[in-house]
Amino acid sequence: MIDIFVRSLLGPWGQQLLDFYLANSLWINGLILLYFGALVISRRSYSRSLAAIIEAVERRYTQPGGKVSPKEVKTRLAQDGVPWEAGLQATSWPFLAGPRGLWPRPKTLKTLQQLLPPDEVAARIVASNTPAVWKQNRVK
Repeated sequence: MIDIFVRSLLGPWGQQLLDFYLANSLWINGLILLYFGALVISRRSYSRSLAAIIEAVERRYTQPGGKVSPKEVKTRLAQDGVPWEAGLQATSWPFLAGPRGLWPRPKTLKTLQQLLPPDEVAARIVASNTPAVWKQNRVK
């Protein structure tokens, strides 16, 4: 009875679509599950890449004991550059997806630079919970 009611609401195209879905629901649901699984793993890969970049920057320039100013972080990243290699080597999964990204993208240097601009990396370093004082040896 419910089937008849739903089919009467769908019309001829909707009935054909419903019949196709019922005939192939295992494959359709499997593809959807595979897509969302890949998206979750790609977002986790993005998070690990970001954490690896932040850790590499902190290892390079910081020592325990205090806080870092946002201006100092941006200046140092502009001078020396962001350690993109650490982000690329953080995971073996070949795709990245940003926190709100809907499509996994191939993990390349260009993709990582687009997803993590240096200003965002600097903001994440400043916002990180590990306080640090930047070393005084500056690269000129």
